[in-house]
Amino acid sequence: MAVKPEAQKVCVTLATLDGLVLARSAFHHSVNYRSVMVYGVPEAVTDPAEKRHHFERFINKISPGRWPQLRAGNRQRSAGQLGCSGSGWMRRQ
Repeated sequence: MAVKPEAQKVCVTLATLDGLVLARSAFHHSVNYRSVMVYGVPEAVTDPAEKRHHFERFINKISPGRWPQLRAGNRQRSAGQLGCSGSGWMRRQ
């Protein structure tokens, strides 16, 4: 019987740059951005159907309606994709 490793807590931080704020002085330049910090315990998604479902949702979130326009994936590509889910909480910055 294989022993599962103890779950590790993680923190993932993402940021997106919305725009540059240029001032008359280089010292006063700034940026407009959004960021999020996600704390939790990840779990690997190993079921190919579940992995595909989450990947499809991710692609369509970025570009609505894009998934049907893409060529079909294969097992080799799917095996190279890491999927994770988990429980945790999120703090928006």
